[in-house]
Amino acid sequence: IDEKPLKLYLKANQDLSVQAQFVTVHVAGIPKGVTAEELATALTPCGAVRGTRLVASGTGLCAFVDFETKTAARKACKSKTVIQGKKLAIRMSKAKDTKPKAPPREKPTFCRTVIVKNLSFSTKPEVLKKVFKSAGKVLDVRPFNDPTTQAFKGMAYLDFEEPEQADAAVAMTGKDCD
Repeated sequence: IDEKPLKLYLKANQDLSVQAQFVTVHVAGIPKGVTAEELATALTPCGAVRGTRLVASGTGLCAFVDFETKTAARKACKSKTVIQGKKLAIRMSKAKDTKPKAPPREKPTFCRTVIVKNLSFSTKPEVLKKVFKSAGKVLDVRPFNDPTTQAFKGMAYLDFEEPEQADAAVAMTGKDCD
């Protein structure tokens, strides 16, 4: 059996020459209240566990567990591991796309609109106008709303008077809006 790691992952802002090597499994059916440490301890008989990330899902808890070898990950998938009387559903995790994102396209010189993302769902257009006032006059705020429920989706277009004002708004990247 091949002992080489199955996947290579890069952490955000990590030097490409330093790659973390591990094999990841997805674990479902985790009882509420189980900690990452308890899960790692339960799976250690399968092989060396390098990391555990618990994720709350709509149906309860699931996790991503990193093993040092493919053999250990496969053993975990075949195991009948039980925590708090509940058998865990363990399967190999699908590989993430680790290709770097394409750089943003160059902005046309006449562009006066920017898109603002990762906003709180409670953010109001008036707040965005106030926050971006220092960049220039905001002519219009067009929020993204769900077509069915009309609920705000955390993104909005901002239209400015001049292209330079849109550039100034882009320079405000990372500023809190709420």
